[in-house]
Amino acid sequence: MKLYLLYLPGALFLLVVLFRVVVPWFRSPGWRRMINSAMYKRYRGDMEASNLILEKAIKRYPMRPEVYIEYFLHYDDRGNLQRKYEVLKEGFEKTENPAIGFFLGSGYLENGDYENASRFLLREDVRRYMLEKQIPLIVQYYYKRGEYRRAKAEYIDFYRRVYPHFKSFDELLSSLSPQELIDYVLILKALGERYTEVMDKLPIKSIRSEGGWKDYLSILRKEYEKLKPAVKGIEGDPGRFNRERKNYYEERISLIESYIAHR
Repeated sequence: MKLYLLYLPGALFLLVVLFRVVVPWFRSPGWRRMINSAMYKRYRGDMEASNLILEKAIKRYPMRPEVYIEYFLHYDDRGNLQRKYEVLKEGFEKTENPAIGFFLGSGYLENGDYENASRFLLREDVRRYMLEKQIPLIVQYYYKRGEYRRAKAEYIDFYRRVYPHFKSFDELLSSLSPQELIDYVLILKALGERYTEVMDKLPIKSIRSEGGWKDYLSILRKEYEKLKPAVKGIEGDPGRFNRERKNYYEERISLIESYIAHR
């Protein structure tokens, strides 16, 4: 009898694993299991197997937007953006999912293709998605087009919607992070308005992680250093995409460095 008792804790552990891990895994939808399997293969360093699972997931579940987004974010294509965006466009045609529309629009915007970017970013469902996720990409859209006053109006409207409890816009600005404030600063600078006064609302260095301009500058520099040039762009030639992406970081880094140097 005592011998059986020795095995009891192990048996209970296996039952817990069965009902908390194995059974829920089988109950989850097939597309979710395939995404999880691909993620596991990536974690193990087997990118070829992960890619194969994602390709199969798209063929098996062509109406699930999640599989297209997973493919776009994690398929190891060695810098072939053209293939990724072709798959993403197929996904949007089948599902008209706003998250897929957002990724398409942001890619075209980064590529400097404003006409195609507007087809997705200015859709009402995509705008709602960006507001829900607190992504002010419409602001960048108008800024990059040189429509600075429109970009400023969009910025004010966007953050008032995101943070409606603030009584004044000035109070709202003082509560934002450097990541949230930088677009407004760039717009004011382009308009010839006093942007440094807005930057003064945040400390140069903060004890709170990512709370000051130096903290954000450090993040931008690290991200910039990790940039890997695309070998194939959205429309084939990667030159414009790579330049636009570098400009995004260089413009922000230069502005913050100049501000810190004069404070």
